[in-house]
Amino acid sequence: MVGKVEPRLLFPFLWVLLFVGILLISKGLHFHESLLMTSSKEVLNVHPLAPINAKHVDLINNPFTLEGHMFWSSIVGMNITPGIFDDCRNLAGELTSRHPLPKVFHDMYGPFKSKLKTVLSDGKPPEGYSLKYKGESLVFWNIITRIPHIETVCETGFNTGSGTLLWLTAKPNVHVYSFDIGDHPYAKPMADYIQEQFPGRHNITWGDSTKTLPLFVKKNPRIQCDIIYVDGGHTYAVSKKDFENFSKLGYTGSVVILDNYPDYRLTFMKDLGGMWEDNRRLMNILEVFKCTYGRMRKQGFSFGLLTKTTTHT
Repeated sequence: MVGKVEPRLLFPFLWVLLFVGILLISKGLHFHESLLMTSSKEVLNVHPLAPINAKHVDLINNPFTLEGHMFWSSIVGMNITPGIFDDCRNLAGELTSRHPLPKVFHDMYGPFKSKLKTVLSDGKPPEGYSLKYKGESLVFWNIITRIPHIETVCETGFNTGSGTLLWLTAKPNVHVYSFDIGDHPYAKPMADYIQEQFPGRHNITWGDSTKTLPLFVKKNPRIQCDIIYVDGGHTYAVSKKDFENFSKLGYTGSVVILDNYPDYRLTFMKDLGGMWEDNRRLMNILEVFKCTYGRMRKQGFSFGLLTKTTTHT
């Protein structure tokens, strides 16, 4: 016959059980917390709006990773949201007031404006003038100055050369290849001026880019375009060909910029927008940012990263 156990003798045993129970619970909570933290990191590492397989694209500063999103937000000057029309006025109001274009640019821009004024003898304003959009210009400046490996810019649409002036002023080792149809009487004199100011750093090819660019690509297969700037013919067919031809000289990670999209003009939205969105859906471009000015969508630009290069033919 087993005698009764005194309750006071059970207290030490109960304390041991309680201690072991608390220890096991705390370890279980810690393990669960670590799983939550791992899961959280995995979720945060890829942007929720990322296209399928965007996280697998091997490029520097992929905009659909947490690190890339932070990097490009710092470049743009506001929190970027791919796929959404942001308001470019936020750039002009915030970015330019905090970090205006530096003195080195304005030292070159003043004489450039004086030269352009003398060339425009008829008094008519030039067709388009990218530098009048300060926020847009500063984003381009930040792209070229804050990404160390950028040295080569390939652009369609020289026009007055104001954009070319920005590229060349930003870095002393940048080379610009321009393609322009040459219809405007001020284009060639301004190209001469740019080449005088930046000897050996600017090449321009005159004529229809849908014909001149393929020839250039065949003759210069080793040129790599770090920035692809499409601002030539504003139709779907021409902009598409310009992008495809430039992509043959690009690589995964080349910065692709399209001017005048988004834009309130219906033809620009349909043609330029169609070209951009088609390539975005096909994952040829990973969009980083696009914006337009106000509800009227007057003027705008888009930029992203090239993910698929076109094979030389």
